[in-house]
Amino acid sequence: MGAAGFLAGGWLSDRYGRRRLGVAFLVASAVLSGLAYAGSLPAFAIGYVLGPLAGGLAGPMTAAWFSELFPTRARATSQSLALGAGTIGGVIGLQAVAAVAPAVGLGPALLGCALGLVAGALLLLRFPETRGQPLPD
Repeated sequence: MGAAGFLAGGWLSDRYGRRRLGVAFLVASAVLSGLAYAGSLPAFAIGYVLGPLAGGLAGPMTAAWFSELFPTRARATSQSLALGAGTIGGVIGLQAVAAVAPAVGLGPALLGCALGLVAGALLLLRFPETRGQPLPD
């Protein structure tokens, strides 16, 4: 599902922009991934199938968007910083789940971390849209 989403995401971002769609699919990915661990079998099935699809849809949008936001001389640095921030966020999220899960359970702890992902995705709305804009030097 993620691979199909990746192909469709590139097509969608070229036609409808990167910022709003990318953020929408990142939020959907976080919500659906959290839903997969909410506790019921139907929620798990929906989240397990549609979460990777939403993440795949967001992938090419955010990759192209971040590349277009920065001038050529800073693109490698910006991509490295984005990768590093994602890795640090993933580690912190896992540690938060490990700390909170004994008190509230695994499902609610994962849903709480998904809210952090939603907040992070919404922060990306502060960046400009890049579709149809000239690339910086």
